[in-house]
Amino acid sequence: MKQASLIHTALVLAAAAATITVPGDALGASTHLQVHGVVRPAACTPALQGDGTIDYLDVGYRSLSQTEINRLPTREIELSITCTAPARVGIRTVDNRSASKVAFPSIIDQAAMYGLGTVGKTNIGAFRVAITKLQAGSVPLDLLVRGPQAGAIWTKSSTGTVRTDQTLSWGDANTVAVGSYQRITATLGVTPVLNRASLLPANEIINLDGSATIEMVYL
Repeated sequence: MKQASLIHTALVLAAAAATITVPGDALGASTHLQVHGVVRPAACTPALQGDGTIDYLDVGYRSLSQTEINRLPTREIELSITCTAPARVGIRTVDNRSASKVAFPSIIDQAAMYGLGTVGKTNIGAFRVAITKLQAGSVPLDLLVRGPQAGAIWTKSSTGTVRTDQTLSWGDANTVAVGSYQRITATLGVTPVLNRASLLPANEIINLDGSATIEMVYL
């Protein structure tokens, strides 16, 4: 038994000596493993019915009030947002004729009004935009709004107005959480308001020239 023990010890020492004196594994040629890919967010496209134009055609000057502001009939146009997958998005608006907007004292919510252009150096009036219907497929949604200040929270809109100082989005009914949808449609009601006729030229053609940009934002 003693002899067996000595042999075993010698083998262990020989292995240890081999480990110490032989260099590490020799390096050969190498190759690389790479992992590529793209995490791509859903792409969404907004579109307005037709070409986004509401045309009031001819409005007779004689039909306008000389002493009161003149509200033209509200007309509707559909806004759709279609995405490649359900996504959280919203909209903001820019008044492209803001310098021409008439601030009518009787209209309190001035941020929901947009300029109607000028005739000569005279501002024609303003137009109001409001969302009157909002849905995903056939399911009604609630309109949500958020102000521009830091830390602003989403609240349910009580008026539907589309203001230039707010971001608008939408969610399931009776919630204030922005939802993810693949397609939504919104009906926009547009109401022009012309200044009283006594402040507009009676012998010139007055072209209504309102213009607003609807910007889509990812949330």
